[in-house]
Formats: sequence, structure tokens, C-alpha cells
Amino acid sequence: KSYAAFGQLSWRPQSLDERFELTGGIRYTKDKKRMTLENANAGVPDPTNGTDSISFDNVSFLVSASYQFTPDILGYAKVSTGYKSGGFNPRAPGLTDPDGSFAGLNSFKPEKLTSYEAGLKTDLLDRRLRINLAAFYSSYKDLQVAQFASGTGGASTLLVNAGKAEFKGVELEMTALPVRGLTL
Repeated sequence: KSYAAFGQLSWRPQSLDERFELTGGIRYTKDKKRMTLENANAGVPDPTNGTDSISFDNVSFLVSASYQFTPDILGYAKVSTGYKSGGFNPRAPGLTDPDGSFAGLNSFKPEKLTSYEAGLKTDLLDRRLRINLAAFYSSYKDLQVAQFASGTGGASTLLVNAGKAEFKGVELEMTALPVRGLTL
């Protein structure tokens, strides 16, 4: 089960310049997960059988500023956070305590992201040429990745937390309409 509440508000302060806009947003998420593992083994009790549950809370936000330099050129910068819920690996075996009792299911943590982006969006030459340019930097905590695992029951793919990761780059997108009916 997943529950969320969110809101976003944009403001153009007339006292500064009506071409300037600030936007803020916030989201609260609550995730609850429950999984039951049952190994059908001809009625023989199996210590890896059991039910486990976990829950996660997260608050994400967005803050952005944009400026409309001309009717055809917009500049922007934003900072935002994101979240992907943790969970269970249903193909992984249950875990047992040293006494042989059920200890819990194989789980993974939520993934969290902080992202920074700045760029320009343009529509030029009577909207016949669009050029968008963005630079970005993304920092992940507990990045979720698929990992190949083999065990006594065969091979499977599990989601695991890889730790921290960073992605950065520049993106350029261009669209041109040089003649009627042709888009490049």
C-alpha cells in the first residue's frame, strides 16, 4: 500500500519582474509492504516460511526558478529530491535465526535522489527551430540495482542497494522544421 500527499505552488513576484517565476513543491509518501513466504513441502514445517512487513516514509521537494528572457528564450534552474520505495525480493529465500526460527525476508532499502539541473529552452525562427540545453547532476543514496544470485534453489535476480552513485552530464536537444512536412 502506498499513500501520498503533494502540492506545488508557483509565484511571479510583481515587485521584481513578472518574467521571473519561483516554484516550490513538496510530497509526503508512506509505503507499507507485507510479504508471506510459503514453501509447500508435503506438509513438513519449513523454517524459511513466514510473513514479514516493512514500511517507509519520505518527504521529497522541488524548488525551481525560471526567467523568460524573451518570448522565445526561457532559462531555469532547479533542485529536487526523489524516492523509490524499498521492498522484498520474492525469489530470495527466507532467513532463519541460529535456532532455526523464521528471522525475516530478504529486503532492500529505499533509493533516494537529489538532482540539480540548469538550462535553456528556446523556440526560434518563428517556432521553426527548437534548441533545449540542460546540465544536470544527480546524487543517489542506496541506489537499487539488479544483482544476479545463485543458490541451492537455482539462479535469480535480486534487487540490492549498491550504495552511492553520481550521474552528471549535458543534454542538447534540437528540432528543426526547415520546410513544410519535414521535421529534423
